[in-house]
Amino acid sequence: MRLDDEFHRLIAQSIDCELACETVENIKAALDRVRFLTKRSVAAGDIDRSASRNFLCVKARDADTAEDALRRHLQQMILTIITIAQRNSQWFEEE
Repeated sequence: MRLDDEFHRLIAQSIDCELACETVENIKAALDRVRFLTKRSVAAGDIDRSASRNFLCVKARDADTAEDALRRHLQQMILTIITIAQRNSQWFEEE
């Protein structure tokens, strides 16, 4: 989780956008909750593979593929959060 936090922080800093840095910091509690709840699940493996693709695209400076990989990563996170919220409703507030 420490490396994941660092990765998100570096990505936000690399685009020199204060809003991105603030957003990462503001959603950290939610990220931690999802990471904790998916620690041993199959979905976590999917998220790890997605994050790895993002890293490789950024490292290769391939903006188009990185954007596509990031969109897929975020979609996977949304699906994972929905599943987790359904299984662990006591951890989430209804809006």
